[in-house]
Amino acid sequence: MDKPLIDYPCRWQYTVVGENEGALRQILLLACTSTEVDIRVSHHSSGGKYVSLKAEALVASEEERDTIFRNIQSNHEVRFVL
Repeated sequence: MDKPLIDYPCRWQYTVVGENEGALRQILLLACTSTEVDIRVSHHSSGGKYVSLKAEALVASEEERDTIFRNIQSNHEVRFVL
């Protein structure tokens, strides 16, 4: 399967799920220090234990996009990232 052609720079969305909204916001801000980022709550789980945040960042390249993803994913507070 061929990779999709993406024109950079572009706005890219990351969805992050975890238990601590404040910690997730900090993780996203730190991962995106090289670019502007807009963070908003996407969803709260029915039991209130988990929160998902959507972060939209301006990325200059595939390398930057992947680096941000890895930096988010490597944090123990993050249950998963899309």
